[in-house]
Amino acid sequence: ATWTNKAKEKSLKAQFVDHAESRLKLVSGYTSSYCGQQIRQCVELLHEVLREDVNVAAKGVENEILELEKKIEKYHALQGRAKILKNKAAWVDSELNTFLMGYLNNPEC
Repeated sequence: ATWTNKAKEKSLKAQFVDHAESRLKLVSGYTSSYCGQQIRQCVELLHEVLREDVNVAAKGVENEILELEKKIEKYHALQGRAKILKNKAAWVDSELNTFLMGYLNNPEC
C-alpha cells in the first residue's frame, strides 16, 4: 500500500486534531481547576473580611448598649431624686399654707 500525499496530509491533519484536542482538554482542565481555586480563595477572603466587619459592628453595638444602660441608670436615679424633691416641695407648700392660714386667721396679729 502506497501513501499518496493527499492521504498523508489527511492522516497528519487527523493526528494533529487529535493531539490539539487532547492538549486543549488538558489545558482546559488545569484552567478550570485553577479558576475554581481562585474563586474559593476569593470567597474565603470575602467571608473573613465580612466576618471581621460584623464583629466590629457587633462590638460597637455592645458598647452603645452599655452606654445607654449607664444613661438609663442615671435617669432613673435623677427621676427618684426629682420625686423626693417634689414630695418635699409639696410638704413645704402644705406647711407654708397651714402657717399662713393660721397667721391670717389669728386675731392677735
